[in-house]
Amino acid sequence: MATSANHRPIFEFIVELGIRLQADSLTVAFASVYCHRVLRQKAFPGDQICPFTMASACVLVAGKVTNDARINTRDVMNMAYSVLHPQMAPLEIGDLSYALREGLVEMELVVLRFLRFRLNFEHPHQDLILMLRLLRDWYPNSLGRRFDDACRVSAMFLQDLYAEPQIVLDHKPRTLAVALLSMAFSSLRLTDVVEEDWATTFMPKYDGRHIARIKRKIVDRVYGNNGDREREDEDTADKTTREGEEAQTAKEKGEDEVIAAAAAKRRKTVDAERKRSAREW
Repeated sequence: MATSANHRPIFEFIVELGIRLQADSLTVAFASVYCHRVLRQKAFPGDQICPFTMASACVLVAGKVTNDARINTRDVMNMAYSVLHPQMAPLEIGDLSYALREGLVEMELVVLRFLRFRLNFEHPHQDLILMLRLLRDWYPNSLGRRFDDACRVSAMFLQDLYAEPQIVLDHKPRTLAVALLSMAFSSLRLTDVVEEDWATTFMPKYDGRHIARIKRKIVDRVYGNNGDREREDEDTADKTTREGEEAQTAKEKGEDEVIAAAAAKRRKTVDAERKRSAREW
């Protein structure tokens, strides 16, 4: 049972909470997948348990699994309250804060029971880091000068990906890493770093059309075109008819523009969230 589009705000909440807490990207990843696994279970009483409380508990569990020193019950509780009630004054010590804290601690146990203590999953983080380091040496003139930008943009795409955790679970980590790097290079206009030249090294069975479909799915589902669900079918079967070379090239250029626009918009959002978080602290 997959999580529905109605759950998207919950995953976005986890991502925003992670940004404000300056959590490790791996912590956000684990928290989103935990939340996804809990929500898709039929036994989860969604009408009785606040999903945002459950999501906050997932962040706490993830912080323990990843040994993230920035994640603790007090900070998660305070920041979650701030995200959910932006017009309210900061949470003060009192009956409400004690009740929320106790509820979070109890919810951690509920989450662990729903997960059956299965806390690991395959993620693309390590593959992404390794590929970036190797590509910096392979393309010293183009990528070497913009390595920090490539790291920041690819990390941003990776973090945003967990607003749709099912995509992560649907694909192999290395395949996702290649797709995310391709998106990052496109948004940075690194035309010298040609996907076909480097991707085949990491993926012996590299299929450019498959990577393109994954990139389109990410752009559609993570960055706003969520109504276009027909593209999901492309993950299960190749279409028998293909566009001509000129049409395909034009389409890819158009997608690069969409990716670049999404990256620029997201960078502004992330910067604003971090500044707001700094003011609140």
